[in-house]
Amino acid sequence: MASTSDRNFKATSDAPGSPRLSRRVKRTGNLQEERDNIARDIVTHIIEATPSDFLNNYTDQSKWDSKIQDCISKLKISPPTHQNLDPLLDEGGRWNMHIFPDIEPGQAAEKENQFYRRLCVVSEAICSWAEEELSLVETAHFSCRPNNSTESEIHGSSFHSDAMWVRSDYVGPRAASHQLPQKHVPSSAVVANGEWKLRRKDAVDNRKKAMGAAAHYLNNDPTRWHFYSITVEAYDVTLWYYSRSHCVKTTVFNLKE
Repeated sequence: MASTSDRNFKATSDAPGSPRLSRRVKRTGNLQEERDNIARDIVTHIIEATPSDFLNNYTDQSKWDSKIQDCISKLKISPPTHQNLDPLLDEGGRWNMHIFPDIEPGQAAEKENQFYRRLCVVSEAICSWAEEELSLVETAHFSCRPNNSTESEIHGSSFHSDAMWVRSDYVGPRAASHQLPQKHVPSSAVVANGEWKLRRKDAVDNRKKAMGAAAHYLNNDPTRWHFYSITVEAYDVTLWYYSRSHCVKTTVFNLKE
């Protein structure tokens, strides 16, 4: 990733050698060209893993593996807090129709950002369960905000993402519907991003946007070790991990299941 940033950006500093001073970034091409360059670099050394291997090796999943079935059981019988809805999961463990309908997202009446805003309901329900049952503290706040760019510490650089997870110490107490303040979030506060497309045919473009975001966040903060993304095309989900030594993606799994 470092080589990608070096190749696609020309950064200068008022005091070379001081990472704390803002840098000015000049693009070497248009945004699409930069995304293509980033994708070409990543694809040569990306690792593919099953979702379970990814979660076990690149997250703290193992700490609550034994509790996941309890969460599933609760979501089958309890609707989300402060919402008059049916339980989130059906008896088969799939998301209920009011969350993700049995039609392809591209056939739904909603536009892209409206359709995937359902993930806010899912995220809030799972975070509430984890706080109540596992005494876990929410460290990142999920929100869909495609029309709000991040505010980069590097002058001349910002980024739009369909969704992002922002450090809770920046957001403050978790708000209803996971809404962030209507202002630019600093790039340094973003720990992961999400990109959505209603149709599978747009998968390549969608994933290039996620990779471009990762390069942006890693370049913006040279002390950042790694970054996460999630991409969804229709109901096809891929999890991504980017570090300065290697990148990992999962095989595709179904969002409804």
